Amino acid sequence: PKRDWSSDVCSSDLMVKRAIDLFGEIAVKSVEVLFDYEKDFTDYETKALPPSKELRKRISKALASLEDQYLSGLTDDLEALVDTGYDTSLAVSFGKDDQDRLAAIRERNAKGRRLLLEERGLETFASVSASTTEQVMTLIESGLEENLSIKQIAAKIRDRFTSETEMVGRAQTIARTETLTAISIGQAAALRDAEKVVGPMLKMWVNAGDERVRGNPGGKYPNSEADHWRLQGEVVKSNETFPNGLMYPRDLRANNPSEVINCRCRMVAVAAEDADAIGFGNLDRQRS
Repeated sequence: PKRDWSSDVCSSDLMVKRAIDLFGEIAVKSVEVLFDYEKDFTDYETKALPPSKELRKRISKALASLEDQYLSGLTDDLEALVDTGYDTSLAVSFGKDDQDRLAAIRERNAKGRRLLLEERGLETFASVSASTTEQVMTLIESGLEENLSIKQIAAKIRDRFTSETEMVGRAQTIARTETLTAISIGQAAALRDAEKVVGPMLKMWVNAGDERVRGNPGGKYPNSEADHWRLQGEVVKSNETFPNGLMYPRDLRANNPSEVINCRCRMVAVAAEDADAIGFGNLDRQRS
C-alpha cells in the first residue's frame, strides 16, 4: 500500500528548530564579520563600506565555522530515520539464518550509513551557506545604495534571518527534505545488504499517489521538470538507475534540485526470484 512518508518523520520538528537556530547563528556571524570589516576597511572620508571579495570571503569563512555543530546535530536527529528506511523497504521473507546474516551485515555497515548521512548534511550546509552569503551581500550592497549606516545594515541582516515569515518556510523545506533523505539512505543500504544474503534484487519506485506528486496531470505540479508521477511502479535491477537517472528517491548524487526538494517518494526492493510471486511485476513488462 502507498504511504505518505512525511507522516512518519517524527524528527522533522527537531530539524525545523535546528534550521531556524542555524539561521539565527548565521545572522550573528554575519553581523560580527560586518563590524570587524568596517574597522579594517572603512573609507573614513565617505564612511562607506565598499562590497568586496574580501568581505564575501570573510562571511563564507565565518559561516563555515558553524558546519560541525550543524552536522553533529543533524546526524543525531536523523540516524533513527535511516534505520526506519532500512527496516521498511524490503519486501522479502527471510528465514532465521538469513535474518541473522542480515542483522550482522546491518550492524557491520552502521558506520557507513552514518557517513552517508553526514555527506548529505555537508551538501545541505554548503548550499545553505552559499545562498546565505549571497543574501547577506545583497543586503549590504542594497543598504549602501540607500546610504544606510553599518548599524542599520546589520539590523536588516538580523531582521531577515530571525524573521518567522522569512525563515520558517525555508526551515520546513530543509527539514522535510533531510528527514526523507535519511529514509532513502536507509532504503538504499538495506537493498545493498540484502543482496549479500538473498542474491539479485529488483527495486520499484513508489510515489505518494496524490495531487502533490510532481508530474501528476491533474495535480498541483503537472509541468514539473521532475516527473515522479510517471515513475510510479517503475522496476529496475538493483544496480541500475530509474528513468530519471537516480538510484533511489532523493539520491545524493542528483544534480537537479527539483528531483530532491520536498520529494515524498520511496523505494521498495524484493529478491528477483520472488518478484512475480508477490506481484512485484515483470521487469521486461515494466520497461515496455
